[in-house]
Amino acid sequence: CLRDEAGTALLPGEPVSELRRLFPRLREEGGLLAGDAPADPGTPALAAEGAGPVLREVREGRAEDLPAPWADALRGLARDPVYGASVREMMTRALPANAPRRISAPTAIRLFHSSRVSISRLECFAGCPRKHFIRYGLRPALPRAYEFTAGDAGNFYHEALQRYVNEAVRDSAWPRLREDQVSGIMDRILDSLTLPWEEGPLGEDALGRWQGEGLVRCVRHAASVLTRHAANSDFQVLGTEMEFGSGEGLPPLILSLPDGARVALQGKIDRLDLYCGPDGDYLRVLDLKSSAKELNPARMDRGEQLQLMIYLKAALQSRSGARPAGALYFPVIDPEVDAASSAAADDARMKKVQLKGALLADPDIVRAMDRDILPFSLPSVINKDGSFSKSVKWALPAEVLDQLMDAAVSRAADLCVRIRAGEADASPSAEDRFSACTWCEFASVCPRRKQDERPLPGGMRFEDVGQVPGDAG
Repeated sequence: CLRDEAGTALLPGEPVSELRRLFPRLREEGGLLAGDAPADPGTPALAAEGAGPVLREVREGRAEDLPAPWADALRGLARDPVYGASVREMMTRALPANAPRRISAPTAIRLFHSSRVSISRLECFAGCPRKHFIRYGLRPALPRAYEFTAGDAGNFYHEALQRYVNEAVRDSAWPRLREDQVSGIMDRILDSLTLPWEEGPLGEDALGRWQGEGLVRCVRHAASVLTRHAANSDFQVLGTEMEFGSGEGLPPLILSLPDGARVALQGKIDRLDLYCGPDGDYLRVLDLKSSAKELNPARMDRGEQLQLMIYLKAALQSRSGARPAGALYFPVIDPEVDAASSAAADDARMKKVQLKGALLADPDIVRAMDRDILPFSLPSVINKDGSFSKSVKWALPAEVLDQLMDAAVSRAADLCVRIRAGEADASPSAEDRFSACTWCEFASVCPRRKQDERPLPGGMRFEDVGQVPGDAG
């Protein structure tokens, strides 16, 4: 296949690339790959049909430049009402990308040489340096759409559950609260939190009200789940929304950079739990997420998942002698399940909201999290013989947890160095079907869509052909 249904030039598939590697002198024949391709783009149809192979030769280094007739033809086709869109897409995807872009050192110093940096900012940079440059360097004023965004929903979840925990732990019956007690506390909290919705997009029409009802169901279910988790655990809530490095709350983590500079890491721990065991204190951090999420080694290595490990490191340094018990995601979701009975449905729903993340590989600590040993707040971790299940990837020895925390701090320091060096290339990370571009709010100003600065073969310039659409960036 040379092009997809949208006219985009396709790169060779993995089998083709492997054959070329194994047989470098292999001769390729047939179709547009050989003599059937037009030597000159005599007509718009011939030019559009042959553009893919010609552009691919330039990208793969088999041709140093576009022949002059092809450069002229593509310049004209880019404006053509019939072929323009597909030709521009082919040029965007098939031509070599620019070298990584940087801003000047004086500009980087003025913009980014701060003594404090947040973890979310570092994760933004790891996802795409250009997005970081736009958000934290240019700082554009984004138009505020009249809608309730995912960020608004996240703020609502955090605020509601923080209020719930702070009020619930004052009840003498905590954590063994009945469902009607949980509902009563949430009623009072939600009455005040949802009142402003009446004057916003969630109160405007039936669709908005339906969306609001879904958010309320999610947070009510989350309050019930965390109460049941607490009743089955020896870990006690030490605090919620605990800030570190902001001048209040916990002290910062200090990064020492190669040039001698010191940068304070700051963030906010959604929830910090404490277990006072017979051999000392153990801490675990919980991070609230509006979807099911797990640790991803590749994203951790790139610096896109720094939070859990750095939160745990910051918590440990604030309490002398404490040991790490784990760093886990708590999903704030209201899962749908298919079950034959209400009891089976309840069990299935609880499994959907189990905590995922890194655990200390100590059976006593795991039992302290799930007192009855049966998987409840955690997936199946311990076998009947007391050993750890081989399917569990993130039950780790204490020394490995320490290494992960140190690696996260080291990666944070590396990202700080790259930010201060002025790195601002549009190089989004990608995984599976998604990339940092998927939900980027700066797509309209990203050079991956507007590539007017990219040099093209044949002396062409993208300003000659107008804005060239590509991947949202």
